[in-house]
Amino acid sequence: MAQVEARQLVKRYADNAALKGFSHVFPGGKITAVLGPSGSGKSTLLSLLAGLQPPDEGGISLDGRDIARLPAERRDFGLVFQNYALFPHLTVAENVGFGLRVRGLPAAERRERVRETLELVRIPHLAERHIHQISGGEQQRVAIARALAFRPKVLLMDEPLSALDARLREDLRAELSRLLRGLDATTIYVTHDQVEALGLGDELVILRDGVIEQSGPPQIVYRHPATSFVASFLGAANVIPATFREGKIELPFVRLVHEDASGIQGPCLAVIRPEDLELATADGPGAFAAELESSLFLGNRMRLHLVAGGERLTADLQDGNQVQAGAPVHLRIRPGRLTLLPA
Repeated sequence: MAQVEARQLVKRYADNAALKGFSHVFPGGKITAVLGPSGSGKSTLLSLLAGLQPPDEGGISLDGRDIARLPAERRDFGLVFQNYALFPHLTVAENVGFGLRVRGLPAAERRERVRETLELVRIPHLAERHIHQISGGEQQRVAIARALAFRPKVLLMDEPLSALDARLREDLRAELSRLLRGLDATTIYVTHDQVEALGLGDELVILRDGVIEQSGPPQIVYRHPATSFVASFLGAANVIPATFREGKIELPFVRLVHEDASGIQGPCLAVIRPEDLELATADGPGAFAAELESSLFLGNRMRLHLVAGGERLTADLQDGNQVQAGAPVHLRIRPGRLTLLPA
């Protein structure tokens, strides 16, 4: 399984540096989801890894071999673009086999490889249709099949689901997870969709202004954000000013005993996810009172917007319909679900 390493990558456009010394080892056979806001350098990174443009500084290696100046067609990387880039005048089978034909595979071998790949993405029945005759979700599968047909060592995906509607995107996300985890290819998946990144990635790389803000397994990055940016960007978060001393944390609305091994003392920030707040009795341990400002019905939960101790809070409660407007709301933080960051 191929391992890709980026070393101190720099890419400039005029006076703007899109990547500023990016370094990361993408583990072989795993899915790395690269997540960040617009302009963070995600697509530039993918372009450099693919060989579509050269870095201004730094290196890229594949299994220890430097490929930074190797042309894209010699990198053995499969590419899936946001707009699919399919050929409308060709059939599905011809689109999938296009790269094989360019590589000079014999016709009989091409036909067999196309058949196998279409079965892999579960669309063999579409082989003879043209692109305009199939749906957006089916086109996405064709684009993935084309990238997989020549059995690449590395698969690069640039927001492949972003052009689909929400329901179809959710369905294909599960299908894509099944497909990618059944392959040996190293996958680097660029997205701005947090649900995609959390659901698909074996690891996350959070980019901000061309540098890595945090990387690691999705559960760790979500539960233990390293910075307030990561906490607020990756899902919803309440980031509250606090003070921590000698095992006790003082929040504007409650004082708690809290175990923390980070070495933080004094002023700090407390990160509380909305789902980590729950209803409590007024005199229960760790309970505090809040005032309800507004609520949103989100199907499987209620999202409450509250004020406590002068701080605005968001809480996601499955039993939030019990809360009455104008009445005080008593909440508590679920045990062990609070993260401290330096102020």
